[in-house]
Parts: sequence; structure tokens; C-alpha cells
Amino acid sequence: MALTEQEYAELEMLLIQQRADQLRASLFEFMKEFWNVIYSNEYEHNWHMEYLCDEYQLVVDKYVLGFETPRLPLDKWYPGFGRNIKKNLVCSISPGTGKSTVISRVSTGWLWANDPGKTEINNTISDSNSNGFSKDSKDIVESNKYKMYFTNVAIRKDVSAKTFFETTKRGIRYSSTTNSNQKTGKHADLLKDDDQMDYNTAQSPTEAKRCIEGFKAMQSRKKDKRRTPYILFMQRLSTNDTVKHALKVFGDDVNYICLPAENKHNNVLPKELNQYYVDGLLDPNRLSLSVLEKEKKGLSDDSKPMSEMAYEIQYNQLEVSAEGLMYGKLKKVPALPDNRNDIIRLSFTDVADTGADYLCTWFFEINQGKIYVFDAIYTQAGSNITIPLLKQKIELNDSMINKIEVNNQGSVFVSVLRSQGANVSGYSNTGNKEARINAHSSFIEFLHFVENNPSPEYQAAVKHLEAFPKTGKAEDGHDDAEDALTEGIRYIYTNFRQLFIRND
Repeated sequence: MALTEQEYAELEMLLIQQRADQLRASLFEFMKEFWNVIYSNEYEHNWHMEYLCDEYQLVVDKYVLGFETPRLPLDKWYPGFGRNIKKNLVCSISPGTGKSTVISRVSTGWLWANDPGKTEINNTISDSNSNGFSKDSKDIVESNKYKMYFTNVAIRKDVSAKTFFETTKRGIRYSSTTNSNQKTGKHADLLKDDDQMDYNTAQSPTEAKRCIEGFKAMQSRKKDKRRTPYILFMQRLSTNDTVKHALKVFGDDVNYICLPAENKHNNVLPKELNQYYVDGLLDPNRLSLSVLEKEKKGLSDDSKPMSEMAYEIQYNQLEVSAEGLMYGKLKKVPALPDNRNDIIRLSFTDVADTGADYLCTWFFEINQGKIYVFDAIYTQAGSNITIPLLKQKIELNDSMINKIEVNNQGSVFVSVLRSQGANVSGYSNTGNKEARINAHSSFIEFLHFVENNPSPEYQAAVKHLEAFPKTGKAEDGHDDAEDALTEGIRYIYTNFRQLFIRND
């Protein structure tokens, strides 16, 4: 017997309600359902997309929506999955994996499908990304499909802007950027960071510190400090990035996920996820070996080719251990000795070879049988600035021996500075620079780096030494600080060898 028009309408409404219930119960199902609202291509499945959705949902279900037991199957991904849900979630994952789709684009609509009265703060480093994420989130909520499934959710017309919008149930989606004050005065049921820091800011000690301050400011925006969760998705950027800081701050109250593009460093977390990698790859389609090779060479966009170390950190989520560093832990002292008798001060300068290189000058002091490193110039400024700066620093530090590498334009520095009365002389380097740096690196144990010099250039140069890898290139591709330090070590070892005798 054929259905009447009313019966057909009732059946159709029942099926819509059933599907709506399924979408509320699964962020992953919700993402697939609304994929084509924000993307023109069809959804291409890989296990990690579903896994990211599930981990995100576990936290939100428990701490934002108040579900006492998970709505996802226990032990779904591995034994123990869903059984110890921490309030905070940090995920370090390779670029190009769709993480922003999960955390910044589809999750707002899913949250409001469950409770349109909830408020969240969505943060990222970039204005353009922040605006794009907000637009996509709004497009989903205002789509005809969404309105069909979730008739109780609507955006207020009088509270709808590019960076925030509000439901008729008083739920709000705020957007902010890491170093802005857009979060001031706002509190939320859920805090989310998507790429809270980027590669360029991570390479600048000043900018990196500002990002960490932004992280701290974000933590003060919780409606309920006992229950409001914080979720961070980003690629690793350095040994002092937001991931490292967040893990330190949250201690035992965080679930940490690590999904490198290639499983070649045994750093997949949780370790049970190793079983889902295919031929050692997280996503053999989006991030095949050929795609990854293009990323290394900078062929997929206009960016510069990546150094090997930068690639390993950003794509393979490698946190460089002391064993992988050229110098390891530097020996530091609070200040120079009070003694000012019979001291010898020296400086060694590696002049920038190209406009992208750094000029680096290290200032040493020999005092009571020990070698101290107490100041530095570390800048990409041009010679019109660095020549007078070097003269000023030599005079200010009362440096007696001042050596400048003359392989490139260093000879110009020597000539100009001598004409101005500065006591400088040149030196030439031959052979392989990497081999030279490596050969003298073991003598780092005899150097004492002074901590009470607040100069940003000194601090940046020291930080570069601390992160310089034993093999491959530095994250930023530079080795100017290391080259200048090597000449200082070589000169002092040649002329003051008695300082390199161990007393233990």
C-alpha cells in the first residue's frame, strides 16, 4: 500500500531526526556530512581524520557537554581508548593533514548542534586564517542542510560579524589571533588554538616569547577553571614552541598526541597508533613520499626550500634531544667574575656572506684561567649599520684582540675599521665549514656563557647555538653564530692552550 503524502512527510521527518541524532553523536559523521558546504572536492578518507575527530569529541563531550560516559565506543582505536579523558588536549601533527578542518571549521557547528548555548574562543596566529575559519564555520551553520537538521540553532542577525557571531541561545564563536587583545574580557566554555605559533615567529626569541604570553592570556579566558578545556593542534616548530610549553604547564592534566608524517623516529603517540601507519606514512595519499619531497624543496608553494632539520621538526614532529645537538647543554654562569685584573678580551666576527645571512660577533673574556662568553652582535642588518656597531661594541667592551673573517666582504670591514682607528685584523678560513664546526665543538665545555646580558641579539645567538644540530642544517638554515664561535675557540686553543686542561 502506497504511503500517503502526510505519511511520506512524517517518514521523511523521522529520517531527518535520526540523521540529526547521528550527527550530534559523532563529530566525524558531522564533518563528512558538511564537507561539501566548505569544500568543492569530495572527502577523501584517511584514518587520522576520524581519530582527530574522536579525540576532540572525547574532551568536549565530557567537559563541555557534560556527558558522564563517552558517546564513542570504548577501546575503538586501541585498548584503553576513551577510558581516561584528560581536560586538555595537545596534538602535534604534520602540516597538510586537515587538522584545521576539525578544530577550526566544522567543530563549532557540531558543538551548537548539541548545545547552541555554548561559547568558544578560536585562536590562531594569522589574521587571514582566523577570518577564513570563522567564515567557514558560519557558512556551515547558515547552510540549508544545517537548518534542516538542527532547527533550534540560528545565528542572531544583530550579533553577526567577521570575527564573532552569536546564536539565539547566547552561544558565541569568538575569533582571535595570538598576539591581539581580542580575547580581553571574553570567557568561554571551550578554548581552542590552531597553529598558535608559526615557523617565522618561532625563529625569533622576541616573537616566540610573545606567543607564549598569548598562550598564558588564553588560559585566563576560562568560564570555569575546573572544567573548561583547552585544545591545541599545531605542528612542532622548535624546542621551545607552544606545544612544549603547554605540555610543561598542564603536566598530568593533558592528553598528548603526536602524529608525524613519517614514522621513522619512533615518536608516534599514543604508540598504539603505529599500527595505522601505511609503509611508515601517516597519510600515503595526501602526504606520500613524493609529496613530502616536494615540500622539502619548496615546490608546492612560493616558500623557500626547507632545511633537513626544519623538515624533521615540522613534518616529523621531531624534538631534538641533547644527543642530536652539536653543543648539547651550554655551561652558563650568572655573571662575569668580580676580578678585573689581568683579563684579556677578544672578539671574533663572521661577516654576512649574503643579505640573508647574519653578521655574528662573539665577545670572549679570559679571566683567572677560565673562558667567558659575555656579549654578541647577531643581526641581518647591512654594513652601513654593522660596521659602526662593531666599532662601538669593540670600544665599549674594551676588546684587545679583534679578528674578522675576510673570505668575503670581511676585508672591507677590516679596511674601514682600521681607517677609523679600530684595532682589528683579518683571518681566512679554508676547507669544509661543517667539518670545522664539528671538529671544535667538543671544546664547548670550556666556555662559560654569561646569563645576565639582556641583549636580544646575545640571547638569540645563544639560543641558536643551543638548537644547532649535530648533523644537517639548523632550523633556519644559518650557521653564522657557530662559525664565529668556532674561530674563537680555535684561536684561543692555539694561543692559550693551558685553558683547555680539565681539572677533574
